[in-house]
Amino acid sequence: MQRRHFLALSGTVSLAGCTGMPQDAVVKADQQSATAGTIDIAFRDLPGPEQRIVEIAVEEEFYHACPELPEAVRSLANRIESERPYLEYHGESYGLWISITDQVYAMTASPPENSPSCGIF
Repeated sequence: MQRRHFLALSGTVSLAGCTGMPQDAVVKADQQSATAGTIDIAFRDLPGPEQRIVEIAVEEEFYHACPELPEAVRSLANRIESERPYLEYHGESYGLWISITDQVYAMTASPPENSPSCGIF
């Protein structure tokens, strides 16, 4: 009886390790007017990897990373200091949507209309 119990549990444990939630990140920027003093992120002050993420988010529909998340995505999200964050990019103001897995860091832009997925399901 103990052997059956062990085999049942070991199968469940290994299955639990294989079905973890995939991580993904989405960054979207919408050109908007920001009120004075609400710029949290200035493009010129960002390190190179974070600048590349912002460039993709502004110039394309959005930036999406999956399943591996670069540290620059987390670093960019951690720069958010206000409830209504904005980005200054080449003299223009942008609202931001930044989400990592199931946590949203910024919502001054709308989320992507066609939510990207990791393609697992």
